[in-house]
Amino acid sequence: MTVVRLVTAAICVLGMTAASAQASIITLNFDFTASNFIPVAPVDPVTGSVSITFDNAINHSDQTSGLSVTNLNIDLDSEPAFQYLGNPIDTLIIGGLSNTAGGVAPLENDFGLVVFHASTDPTFGFLFYAQATEQTFFSEEGTVTVTDSTVPEPASLTLLGLGVAGIGVRRWRARR
Repeated sequence: MTVVRLVTAAICVLGMTAASAQASIITLNFDFTASNFIPVAPVDPVTGSVSITFDNAINHSDQTSGLSVTNLNIDLDSEPAFQYLGNPIDTLIIGGLSNTAGGVAPLENDFGLVVFHASTDPTFGFLFYAQATEQTFFSEEGTVTVTDSTVPEPASLTLLGLGVAGIGVRRWRARR
């Protein structure tokens, strides 16, 4: 009977460890700036602010909920949307929904912002945009400045499980 209890406890702890290693809901608030566009762009630099909440355990495609783009100094004719490409890429693409997030078409007011290492250390990748012209403007020079982020600690559930298991072992020993 003791072996069965020990095996059951070990399986529970391993299960909690595996569950806590999975990703969770992340909230990011950041400002971005992009400059030195190719070809020379009518708006340079492009700036804005983003607030986004997403689950980095799954890929998202053209998601609009949980996203807010403010202070954007270029026109955007459609609702903002995002795509998240999870492990191992960990890339966030933000843009207008009309051409899919990150799918910019000339002659439309749209943009695409690519952020690398989105759930760990957000880093500017590149930005491209069109503003009702026949050209699309591209920049690899920019910044992403995180103003606030909420990334839950994945080990919390494991620690809680180990504490509960410790209490169980202590009670079992007290009964013996």
